[in-house]
Amino acid sequence: MIDRRGLLLAAAGAPVRPGDRELIGALLRRARRLEALYAAGLDEADLTGEPRHLVATFRNQCADHVDELTFVYVRLGGRPPSDASPAPKPPRRRAFLRLAARREAAAVRGCLEALPEIHNERVRRRLGPIMASHAQHLALLRELIGDDPIPFAFEQGRVR
Repeated sequence: MIDRRGLLLAAAGAPVRPGDRELIGALLRRARRLEALYAAGLDEADLTGEPRHLVATFRNQCADHVDELTFVYVRLGGRPPSDASPAPKPPRRRAFLRLAARREAAAVRGCLEALPEIHNERVRRRLGPIMASHAQHLALLRELIGDDPIPFAFEQGRVR
């Protein structure tokens, strides 16, 4: 059932389907977990130099994704989620980078799977840059780990 906000969006020319809100909600939860992971990694994962700088940048970009997805989620009639629970203590440097790469791959995969299912064109346009950002994070994390940063012509969030 579409609520009052959904009707307002539909009246403004933006098709709203109940599944759009659920898909954005799932992406929002994933983005919040990534942001929390990066914040915890800065505190606990023994990162220095370039890895620390990149993780701080990724945390800030994930915070931007959270803001963007929260805005979209609320516009689609969702209630803003409460604060994310704190991330568990991350493993040390190399294991942390591998964990972050797996989570970024899942974020790319989540966006890629959600895009064709979302009916609202404005929402789809907002997801493209977020997916590209996660793919960039994934390539840089792979490089830090010592893996091929771009093992596929088109990133689909696969993990070896």
